[in-house]
Amino acid sequence: MFNRLRLERVLLGGLWMALLAFTVYVLMLEAGVPVPHARNALMLLMVLLQNVDAFNARSETISALRIPLSRNPFLVAGVTGALLAHVTAMHVPLLQRVLNLSPLPASEWLTLGVVSLSLLLVMEIQKISWQRRTRQSAPRQA
Repeated sequence: MFNRLRLERVLLGGLWMALLAFTVYVLMLEAGVPVPHARNALMLLMVLLQNVDAFNARSETISALRIPLSRNPFLVAGVTGALLAHVTAMHVPLLQRVLNLSPLPASEWLTLGVVSLSLLLVMEIQKISWQRRTRQSAPRQA
């Protein structure tokens, strides 16, 4: 189930997400952002990171940018649904109270969206690195 490539990708992706989440949270607190707002932004960041990871995980070796979204409409629908569920939870008073969420300004959405896309960059670099290492270790034909 977990070969070397998959283990490498899970560890790298998980570590990158954890580093981003921790860094964003600490930077927000150091900037004087109230803890509830920072937690709210952190929750959105985690949702966005998972969405980016879902699209990136369609292939362990082929660039996510080369795989058409139309190839898996269920994934697109699922990610859209998850994002809509989060937006709904941020705006519906009962869900706001239960989940301790509130709407975030568009500027924070944009910033967190860009931050979450860094995961795509990291995982694309990992795919290129894996391909190069695999090519180098393959037996050469005479």
